[in-house]
Amino acid sequence: MSTTLAWPVILAASEKVHWRVEDLIGPDKSFDFSRPFLPESLASTRSLAFLSEAERRALNQIRAHGYLHAAGVGVRSRLALAAAARSGDRPGLAWPAP
Repeated sequence: MSTTLAWPVILAASEKVHWRVEDLIGPDKSFDFSRPFLPESLASTRSLAFLSEAERRALNQIRAHGYLHAAGVGVRSRLALAAAARSGDRPGLAWPAP
């Protein structure tokens, strides 16, 4: 059986998946906003001496949010490209036959 999907159809399908943090950590847990979310090696806030500790923690959490969205875009893009390659919709992409 051969199925050919157009790129807009694949993109629309990928947007139907709604990941929520609650689905990953569970409904009974929550974030501790009194602590940073990222390690300093990723957040790089310590060198910003003009910010207070609370402001550096808030910036750390903002950067964590950015990383989360960037990772989500990467995952959705890879899934959409994989589906397109598999369906033959994007002939320039190679995908091994099952």
